[in-house]
Amino acid sequence: MLSFIGSNPITSDSFLMNSSLFLSFFELSVGLYILGSILFSIVLSNYRSYGFPTLLSSLSTFSIFILTSLLFLILNLGDSCFTSFYGLVNLSPFNCFFLILLLISTCFILILNKNYYSTHGLYQYEFDILLIFSVLGLIILCLSNDFLLVYMGIELQSLAFYVLATFKRNSEFNNEAGLKYFILGSFSSCLLLIGFSFFYLALGSTSFDILFKLSENRDTFNLVSFAFVLTMVAFFFKVGAAPFHMWICDVYEGSLLSVTSFFAIVPKTVIFYLLFKIFFVTFSSYGELWSSGFILIGLLSVGVGSITALYQKKN
Repeated sequence: MLSFIGSNPITSDSFLMNSSLFLSFFELSVGLYILGSILFSIVLSNYRSYGFPTLLSSLSTFSIFILTSLLFLILNLGDSCFTSFYGLVNLSPFNCFFLILLLISTCFILILNKNYYSTHGLYQYEFDILLIFSVLGLIILCLSNDFLLVYMGIELQSLAFYVLATFKRNSEFNNEAGLKYFILGSFSSCLLLIGFSFFYLALGSTSFDILFKLSENRDTFNLVSFAFVLTMVAFFFKVGAAPFHMWICDVYEGSLLSVTSFFAIVPKTVIFYLLFKIFFVTFSSYGELWSSGFILIGLLSVGVGSITALYQKKN
């Protein structure tokens, strides 16, 4: 089953080089586009004829074109499955599905956001740049095969999310949403880092492939159990599962509509993919430790979402 997630052995040096070049191009192309769009926007925003709203329209069009090009590149890969960069990243049909879902969802958000600028008078080119910046972090999460890369991708997209939540600076609801998101998001990131550290302390590695092979060792059972608790709590914060959902209502209601639609759809699909990869694949032999936690949180989330939320009022 782990080979389905993308850990097929590599026997050819040329294939290793091609896979490394592809993954480098895939992530560097998004990073270089972010740098280029920043320079492009700063220069043209100073000219009256090329400024707003022409600048925003062209920037959104370029962003959609880049994401669409990457989408066609993934679709042309077929059933390719390889691991690269010394096991830090991997590509498989499974995470390709989530990459495709991520790129399509972001393109729809960018298309819907074109009319949103003029309606709310948000003539700020930073929105699309921050959106693509968060997509870069989510791409790293989809391709990650190591706890270190997972944490880097989560922090990369979280920094962009904190700014997007407070994008409308003259709204007190927007500022409250961003502040709550920043405080609780930073707290969950600390828990996640401590959980990953305990996994490394207990099993001696952060690679998913190595942890899958070492997961049969039960000499550090208590330490691994503590790592599971911290990691699960941190991820449940990220997806907004009860009882770790205290930030959801204020952030979703206080943020812009386009930001809320992005928060509610795109990052959660990637987080669910990570939950499946970490718990159901890498640590499948520890099912008796984490399965009860998933069942309990699932029942609480359904109960809170279906019953308790009906009585919530906006002050």
